[in-house]
Amino acid sequence: TGTPLTKGEYENCQFIGCNFSEANLSDYKFIECTFKECNFSLVKLTKASFREVKFIHCKMLGLRWDTCN
Repeated sequence: TGTPLTKGEYENCQFIGCNFSEANLSDYKFIECTFKECNFSLVKLTKASFREVKFIHCKMLGLRWDTCN
């Protein structure tokens, strides 16, 4: 929560215990990444890409998956 994630492409990354709540992840690309115990509540996902991604025990409320690529 303290440091925003730099906009770009992330491949084979692990995100553990991250709080993305209300973040703007528009145009980000995540490829073969793992998210464990992360909070994605109300994240903006316009044109974001999630390819072969795993979400493990993540909080995911109010997401608009229909706006992703």
